[in-house]
Amino acid sequence: MNLPTEYEEFVCHIKSNHDRLFELVAHESQYDKHDFSFLWADMLHFLELFPKSVQDLATIQRDMTIATEKVCKGASLQWLPWGKVLFCPASNAVIPVVPSTVLSLLICGNSVVIAPSRRTLASVKHIIAIFKQCFQNWEKSISFSERGGRQAIAQFVEGRRVRLLWFQGDSTHRSMVAQKCMDNSVDFIYEGSGNCLTIIDYPDGTEKIAEAARTIVRAAMICRGQLCTTPRVVFIRHNCLKEFKEHLVTSASSILSHRKLVFCEHSADAIPANVLEEEHSDGRIYLITFETKQEILNCLLNYRFGIQLAFFTDETSDSIIHLFSKINVSRYLFNVSPVFQRSAVAWGGYGFSGPNPVSTLLNKSLRTVVVHE
Repeated sequence: MNLPTEYEEFVCHIKSNHDRLFELVAHESQYDKHDFSFLWADMLHFLELFPKSVQDLATIQRDMTIATEKVCKGASLQWLPWGKVLFCPASNAVIPVVPSTVLSLLICGNSVVIAPSRRTLASVKHIIAIFKQCFQNWEKSISFSERGGRQAIAQFVEGRRVRLLWFQGDSTHRSMVAQKCMDNSVDFIYEGSGNCLTIIDYPDGTEKIAEAARTIVRAAMICRGQLCTTPRVVFIRHNCLKEFKEHLVTSASSILSHRKLVFCEHSADAIPANVLEEEHSDGRIYLITFETKQEILNCLLNYRFGIQLAFFTDETSDSIIHLFSKINVSRYLFNVSPVFQRSAVAWGGYGFSGPNPVSTLLNKSLRTVVVHE
């Protein structure tokens, strides 16, 4: 398995299309230059590390093949290409999601039908045009559907014209989409939405409370608050609530933004179900007070989570992870902005969200990723 010789040309071509891609994304997603630069930096990070990911994948494939042959004489391991894949990308971050995911699928030997949201047709179409222009050997392996995700699912999944559906979208559609795949014997990778949970566990009266508030506000402003990692639910110690809110208001008023933040307060033992079960993009930040971390744990055990828990704490990560080990979460973040984006860093857990490097396409659901400051 080798990286195509045209890869460097592709990277250069993507970079040279920065202004055009910003123009398209800004028009379709209403993102400003700061939003786009945040996503653009993530894409460049992925593209920089992708050749190493391909090398790692080849090494893994070789080593696993040798191990398999030792156990069963004459056996060989083929890295799993599904064949034809229907990819429905998320509309809130076509950069970096589309380049990173499409590259990952193609390098494994798949052909890909890309069916974006009709909201982002122009930007995704432009990215795919760059693929086709640069990778001539892959030109026939990439096709584009302008009909939107739902109609594409009906055409390709219900029509049994693909082997895998890679679906990124709202979790309210997950059950319906998964059922269609099961009914038609189509494999299913789902990367969806949800609320990123942030837990601030500093003592009151410290500068760290103020810095955490500034970090939360800055994170909530990025990409119009539409990312799955946007901080919407924040757990804060009860005795720190007043101080934390004051810092939030001060930080919000000092940042020029199109978003107006609204703070809603609840206690950990009386959270409305929709706060944790539904993704909110209305500018609200739900502040949930707690006395002990056990209260948070007891609360979260009642709900399904797959995205991330972001901690601001002086406590060791090992003790935190041990306490929250029963929560099925893809990533733990420690003292890092909740909207931390690194497409080349895999999402673990059961892979509800976030693109992955090629070397984790098969094991992405077998681990939890920990990201430190």
